[in-house]
Amino acid sequence: MLRKDARGMDAYLRAGAEARLCKDLLTMMELDLGAVLSVPDQNILHRAIRRIDQVISRAEDNMFRDYPELPRSYIDVFYGSVKEEGESFSKVNEEVITAARGIVSELFSGADAESNKEKELVEA
Repeated sequence: MLRKDARGMDAYLRAGAEARLCKDLLTMMELDLGAVLSVPDQNILHRAIRRIDQVISRAEDNMFRDYPELPRSYIDVFYGSVKEEGESFSKVNEEVITAARGIVSELFSGADAESNKEKELVEA
């Protein structure tokens, strides 16, 4: 864990965006894998997802401990879907969703860069 002075709100916002992306993907994965897993294996997967939820909750606790003056709207940093949009959502929620979109873009642009490197190696 970074020292408190190195744990700025930007770090929490990015971690929250990644957590929300992860939870959305895990929800889809649990549904899709559930169709091809045995019940005992489904239980293993479900316990692993619950464990991730526990860790995310601890990250949220750390954020509110580091920044006790934050309003309760900052619960949106770690909770909610990245698919949610609308006028009723908080500024924090919008900020996290924007960060999540950037992270997804980074993932795919990184994959494209790796793919291009592999093509260059094959062509050489």
